[in-house]
Amino acid sequence: MDEREWLAKRFEANRTHLRAVAYRMLGSLSDADDAVQQSWIRLSLANTTDVENLRGWLTTVVARISLDMLRSRKARREAPMTTDAPDPIERREDGVDPEFYALMADSVGIALLVVLEKLSPTERVAFVLHDMFDLSFDEIAPIVGRSPAAARQLASRARRRVRGATAVPDADPTSKQRVVDAFLAASHDDDFDGLLRLLDPDVVLRADRAVADAGALSEVRGAAAVADTFTARVRFARPALVNGAPGAVWPPDGQPRVELDFTIAGGKIVEIQQIAVRCPAEEPRAEPSAAGERHPEEASKEIAMGILTEDMKRVIREQRLGFVATVCPDGTPNLSPKGTVAVWDDGHLIFVDIRSPNTIANLRQNPAIEINIVDQLVRKGYRFKGTAEVVHAGPIFDQVLASRRDRGAANPMRALVLITVERALPITSPAYDLGVSEKEIRDRYRRYWQELWDGGNDLAGTATLE
Repeated sequence: MDEREWLAKRFEANRTHLRAVAYRMLGSLSDADDAVQQSWIRLSLANTTDVENLRGWLTTVVARISLDMLRSRKARREAPMTTDAPDPIERREDGVDPEFYALMADSVGIALLVVLEKLSPTERVAFVLHDMFDLSFDEIAPIVGRSPAAARQLASRARRRVRGATAVPDADPTSKQRVVDAFLAASHDDDFDGLLRLLDPDVVLRADRAVADAGALSEVRGAAAVADTFTARVRFARPALVNGAPGAVWPPDGQPRVELDFTIAGGKIVEIQQIAVRCPAEEPRAEPSAAGERHPEEASKEIAMGILTEDMKRVIREQRLGFVATVCPDGTPNLSPKGTVAVWDDGHLIFVDIRSPNTIANLRQNPAIEINIVDQLVRKGYRFKGTAEVVHAGPIFDQVLASRRDRGAANPMRALVLITVERALPITSPAYDLGVSEKEIRDRYRRYWQELWDGGNDLAGTATLE
């Protein structure tokens, strides 16, 4: 086992702990995952020969990254706690790490997260590291850039604010899990009496605006009415971790749409909040592409998810050059041309990493990707949006590597990027909006590129770049 493999193994052994640290600091699962991924990048680039406590070293790195993210969020006046709750963590069906589930269920849930949002970034970091993860103030001081005494004051001030806040009544995590599981089992079995035994007589079921707009009642009161709602409409809810505490998601057609956040007191459910993951009636809108605008007739024509048409494959095969957009750690975009874009199958694209350190680093911390490929003669093309996986070994990697060697490719292949295409949209020049034909545009740009190839200096009027 080489050093990189050894480091990767050690990192994976600490991933659950690091994710829990980041989540409690940031209050957002996606931000926590970003922070953990950035810590791996820093680990892979660092000299850790003299590091005796790798877990402590990684905890410090994740804490510093989280502090930077909190400061950046505050500067932009952003907050993760909006009316739309963070994505639910599936406990059973999605095979989530049970250790992480246990760690997160051990927290006090959304009530604590709401209070933590009111702390300053340094107060939050000092409080979380000391009170939740037992780091000493000597260890916390360099992370927050203060002396140990000042770090102690930060944690103390945060502790007073947390204790002084009014929290939502809640059961301990283990008891709450039992109540939620029993409730979901009764709902699945249409056990009306079983539901009544778990509901407080004055229980309230509330729906946020998005759920209500989709057809749910904004408020239902009383055990009988709430039990009837769950046996009639939401019987297919399944367990999930919602805002750090046991809850459920309701998945029509298998896609989670609504989170169920339970408030329990005295072993009875006193309140259930229905929170939209995404409004069922809402569909994503396509943004205009930097490589050109879509024709009005094509503006609403989005290609089915995961399907690459024959015309798309033709454009990719003929052009090969794609402009790849990724997201940098600070949130700014990165655009890089790639001359090895190819079709892998009906739902995937690939390109080879020859010399793309920034693109690969960005994809490791955020797999979101967009590729624009345009036929420069007819000013038409496609934009492909999806998620990317960086592949260093395996059957796909070996097959592409063998193909490149057979073709005599001299450039080294450091990695392969496999893109799962989730959306594919046509893009065209605005000239088509004016009634210009494809033949006219092709002839115009053929002349332009020919004169450019011939070294012509006066290209004015040859083509209007649109």
